[in-house]
Amino acid sequence: MVEAEPTITSEYGSPALLEELSPKARAALLSRGSVSFYHDGTCIFSRGETGHFKTIVSGAARLEVVDISGRTVELVVVGPGQMIGETASLTGIPHIHDAVAVGNTRVHHIATPELDAL
Repeated sequence: MVEAEPTITSEYGSPALLEELSPKARAALLSRGSVSFYHDGTCIFSRGETGHFKTIVSGAARLEVVDISGRTVELVVVGPGQMIGETASLTGIPHIHDAVAVGNTRVHHIATPELDAL
């Protein structure tokens, strides 16, 4: 038996933002954007870039910075339902850290203009 591809909403787990939205607003948000796949260790975004509003669909993302001595420092690992890049998307200020896929990771991207249209 072939299983149906899980929908974004069924994979998000329990993201606080989506729970706070009305069903109509949630549907509008999830109907926008696209989903990208990243292999383990692949850069999702780099510091200095501006970007899209992103939510982890499956897998995880490690947010990290390089300290003054050149060492990479892990800030946090986020998983399904958690957002990354929202500050850069909402303010236009470039990212201050990198985001790297941990395991095979799918990310839902919504461009700022699409977000603004909501």
